[in-house]
Amino acid sequence: MKTTVLKCLLLDADVIIYLFKIGSWKAFMDRFDVFVSSTVANEVCFYRNSIGNQISIDLKGEYKSGKIKILDMDAEKAYNVVYSTINRDTGPELHMGEIESIALMMEKDYSNLILCTGDGGAIIAACLLGIKERIISLEEGMTRGGMKKDIKKQFTKRWMRKWKKQGEINLIQGIGLHKGK
Repeated sequence: MKTTVLKCLLLDADVIIYLFKIGSWKAFMDRFDVFVSSTVANEVCFYRNSIGNQISIDLKGEYKSGKIKILDMDAEKAYNVVYSTINRDTGPELHMGEIESIALMMEKDYSNLILCTGDGGAIIAACLLGIKERIISLEEGMTRGGMKKDIKKQFTKRWMRKWKKQGEINLIQGIGLHKGK
């Protein structure tokens, strides 16, 4: 990671849901400028607590109160940005929220954003698109924000290193890229 200050984080749906589930959402928002793609904002509506009760998440309310920023990109444009380089058939599996988030990061206006995710497909896609230095684990984000908490495996630095290594191998071997890229 470059020596820039970690401040502007674009959060994937898995990270948002997990932060709510472990009770760290507010503390995280207090430490960072939090950004969310519009697709993720529309999809993340609830999480299940430890006894299985559905607890609602109101990201649009967080946006209206100025606590987060929601970024929007036309779905077709986002899809084209990502899949002009990545082969849809052989590349990593991505959900539309991840596609929009990654495409937003490719825009010059959002070059300061760092994507925080635990999804292996999104991590590999970032490597294939040459932005692996702009993607971090939740554990790293929490550590840099002065937060200590034991977290699930998929949100650890170790998990991130594993998927970045796989993404680097795929890039070198051309796996998941259009031929000639």
